[in-house]
Amino acid sequence: MQGSLLTTKEAALCLGVSEAFLERDRWAGARVPFIKIGSRAVRYRLQDLEHYRILHPQIHQRYGAEMSAAIWPISHPEGAYVREDGVIFYREEEESFTSEILSRHPDCLAEAMAQEYARLYQAHGEEKAEAYLKAISDQLSGEPLSLSATDEEIDAFAARLADQFFRLQRYFNDSAIGARFLGHLTQSKYGVSPLGKGKAKLQSARPLSLPVTEPARKPLWPVSVTEKSNISVPVPETPVTVTGKPNPSFPVSVTDTGITHAGILARLADEYWWRQALRTVHMRHFEHSAICLGLVHSRKGKYVSDETMKRRRKQIRRNRAILENCIATNELGQEYTLQQLAELSVSNPKIRRAELMTRIAGFDSVDQFQQIGGPPVTVWRELRRMGEMGVIGELKKLREAADKGKWERFVMLMGGPEAKRKDFPISLAKQWIDKPNRYKEPKGNKIIGITWEKTEFPTRIHQWPYDINASPIT
Repeated sequence: MQGSLLTTKEAALCLGVSEAFLERDRWAGARVPFIKIGSRAVRYRLQDLEHYRILHPQIHQRYGAEMSAAIWPISHPEGAYVREDGVIFYREEEESFTSEILSRHPDCLAEAMAQEYARLYQAHGEEKAEAYLKAISDQLSGEPLSLSATDEEIDAFAARLADQFFRLQRYFNDSAIGARFLGHLTQSKYGVSPLGKGKAKLQSARPLSLPVTEPARKPLWPVSVTEKSNISVPVPETPVTVTGKPNPSFPVSVTDTGITHAGILARLADEYWWRQALRTVHMRHFEHSAICLGLVHSRKGKYVSDETMKRRRKQIRRNRAILENCIATNELGQEYTLQQLAELSVSNPKIRRAELMTRIAGFDSVDQFQQIGGPPVTVWRELRRMGEMGVIGELKKLREAADKGKWERFVMLMGGPEAKRKDFPISLAKQWIDKPNRYKEPKGNKIIGITWEKTEFPTRIHQWPYDINASPIT
C-alpha cells in the first residue's frame, strides 16, 4: 500500500478533514504534499499522509483508528488501473468550483485570489469566500482577451480582428460613416481607439439612419458581436459596392488629431496596429488586476507587478533582435544596425537617465524645483547635434551650453525658467512631409534643425534609409 495514490476524497477521509480543507491547503502552500497527474487530477501518496499524521497527532487523536479502518482496504473505482508495484492510476475527476475558477487566471493572480479566499473562508465561512471568488473572477474576466493570453495568442487575435474589420468595411460606401461606426464598435468592445492618444473622441453612439447603398429608406445592416468576439454581418440582398481598404475615392477629412477617416479604416484593417493596441490594453488590464489583488506595493512589485516586468523584458529582447537585423546606410556609405544607432540616442536608457539627472541638477541651480515650464528638451538635443562652423553670437553660447551639459546656463540663455515659448531666442525648424505613412496619411511635420533670427540651421544632415538584412553587421 506504500505506493498507493489516493483521491482528494479518500485523503480527506484518511486525515479526518473536509475536501475543502485540502483544496485550500493546496493553494495556500501545500502543507499536505500532493502530486498532479496530467493537467487536472490531484492525488495524495499514502506514505505522505501517514507522515503528516505523525507530525500532526491531533488529527489522529481526534478521529482515532476508526477513521483509518474506514478507508482500508481501499476500494478502487471502475476504470482504475493498478500497476504491479501497487501504484494506482485513476481517471481524471471534474475540478471543484474553486479550482475551476482559479484555473481561468494566470498563476500569479490565482495564487493571490486563493490566499484571500482561504482568509475569508476561515473568517466568514464558505459562502462568503465563494461569493468573493466569483465576483473577483467575473471582474477580471470582463475583457474579450484572457488575462493569461500569451504574446502569440494576442498576435493571432489581432490577425482575426483585422480581417473581420476589413470585411466590415465593405458595407460602407462613405468613409466618414464607416469610421464613426466601426471606431465606436472598436472602442466599446475592445477598449482601443483608432484616434490615437489625442483629445479627439468618437461621438456617443446614435442609431445611424444614413444608408449604405440607397438614398433614404434602408438603415445600416445590423452588426452582431458574439461573446467570442466573432463579428458577423448578414449579407444584404441589395448589391453593395465593395470599397475594401481606403482608396483615393474616399473624401479626405481630418479629425483634430490629424487622422483621416480613411486612416481610421486603414488602422482597423491593419494587423500590426491591432497588435500594439491590444498589448497596451491587455497590459493595463493585467496591471489593474494585480494592483487590486495586492501584488503591487512597497514590499513586492513597487511600481509594476513581477509578471508585467517579465513581459517587458521579453519585449525589449524581441525589439533588440529586430533592430539588430535592420541595416541603415547613409549617403556616405556608412552602415550601422538600428540597434547601434539606438544606443547612441535617447532610446538608450543610460543616456536618457543621464540627461534627466543633468536637467534636474540644472533646475535646482536656478531654484526651479519642479520641471514645469522651462525650455523644451528637444531644442537642447538639436543644439547638441550642431557643429561649430558658422555658429556665432548668442547661438554659439546656447550651443556651447548644450554641448557641455550645462542645463542651468541653457535655461537662462533661453530667457529663464518662466519664459514663454514665443520669447525663446531659438525654436525648432520643421518641414512638412507629404509622403504617406502606412495608413495613407501625410507624415506631417519633421524636425530638420533649429531656427534662430529667422534663419534655419540644419542639424540632421544624413539620411538613414534601412533594409532588413538576414545577417546583421557584427
